[in-house]
Amino acid sequence: MRTDRILGVTLLLLLAGLVAAPGASAVLSTPENLLLDTYRADPKKERPGTTGSVKTTEPLASGGFYIVEATGTYSRYLRPLMNNETRPKLRRCGTPEPAPLFPSPGVLKVAPAGIDPEWAFSYVVADTGPSPCPVPVVRPIGAFQMDLGAGFRHVIADNRGTGPRADHTYRYTVQGTGGPAAFRYTDDPLGDNNGVISIRIRPATTTDCAANQTCQESVNNGTTPPVTGDGGTAQAAANEVIATTNRACVSRRRFRIRLVDNRKDPIVAATVRVNGKTVAVAKAKVGGRNRRVAFIDLRGLPGKRFTVSITAKTRSGKVRRGTRKYFTCKPKRDGGRPRL
Repeated sequence: MRTDRILGVTLLLLLAGLVAAPGASAVLSTPENLLLDTYRADPKKERPGTTGSVKTTEPLASGGFYIVEATGTYSRYLRPLMNNETRPKLRRCGTPEPAPLFPSPGVLKVAPAGIDPEWAFSYVVADTGPSPCPVPVVRPIGAFQMDLGAGFRHVIADNRGTGPRADHTYRYTVQGTGGPAAFRYTDDPLGDNNGVISIRIRPATTTDCAANQTCQESVNNGTTPPVTGDGGTAQAAANEVIATTNRACVSRRRFRIRLVDNRKDPIVAATVRVNGKTVAVAKAKVGGRNRRVAFIDLRGLPGKRFTVSITAKTRSGKVRRGTRKYFTCKPKRDGGRPRL
């Protein structure tokens, strides 16, 4: 086919809207839901003091206006501190909520929550005197940050108000720069945190822009893309958070077990298997006695029941067998003394 005919056909397709213009790219037009976990088991994998960021799958239109909604509560401290248990030189300030709105996946010891995307309303301070808590206790916080193309920073919510909202949902009007929007949480350390922030982002509408003339013009002239689809409701987004945290639960349990011994006929050799896989057995001094112990490592495994099988040989030549069952992603269960 001649070059002029190819150009002619391409021009017709462009006019018909069947082929994207050179350099054109998709931009975010359908509402997108993101999950930002404030907990991180190994902060060394990221720059110290920051969670791994989450970002939109498509870029925000350059100059276009978007609405970001962030919902969630979380804790920056371990459960004993937030439960106000006695700790030297530390004191909890404020009144926390019983648990995060969306707990972090796999964190079993859920701590009371005292922080949302805009406000800290319960936290731990150094106990330096009779009244160490600041006045007022509730204070703004800038740990929830977003990057719209000029680096991460905290953007003050449109509906920040003078204290935490009852639903812990905050709304931000932001402007795109042609790249994806990224979100992160800052704290140091991150291993004692607990809670997920649900983020929902969509193009702004004329109703959203209200008295913002620049935003209105952006919507009217097409710089801000029209919303296509609804991306689910806000409640559906919350359900997605709960379903994802449950589905993503992985174990962080690693512990030592002691084999039950008999002073008159002690164990001289033992084999321990976790779901069929052999683990090392060693000698250790426990309570002034030499005991056989094994380390059970369930880290990274999904939430389920795991069986530990034990086969032991005693000094008299007897072979003893026993099993123990452990559950990951569930609170520790009380149990009796194992047979072996």
